[in-house]
Amino acid sequence: MNIAIIGAGNASLTLMDYFLSNANIEIVGICDIKKDAPGIKRAVELGVATTTEMQTLIGNPKTELIIELTGNRKVQQKISELLRGNQHVMGAEAAKLMLCMK
Repeated sequence: MNIAIIGAGNASLTLMDYFLSNANIEIVGICDIKKDAPGIKRAVELGVATTTEMQTLIGNPKTELIIELTGNRKVQQKISELLRGNQHVMGAEAAKLMLCMK
């Protein structure tokens, strides 16, 4: 599964480590408007693509699942507008639940 992460706060660090340890998951990239966000810094170290424009990740033909970690309603709406029919979204609340289960 090819995953794009929107929001590079602390939660993204745990998710990236988990996803990178799974051979069946590829992180297409991570996005945040803050170039110094913790997840952006870690992604650079790991060689994972980074961007400040979520359209770049959502528009990538490889992206199957978008994990939205911002919890920001405007970001959620924009993702919905950009979403292709073959893509799915996991919202911030579901992602937080995943972190609790790890």
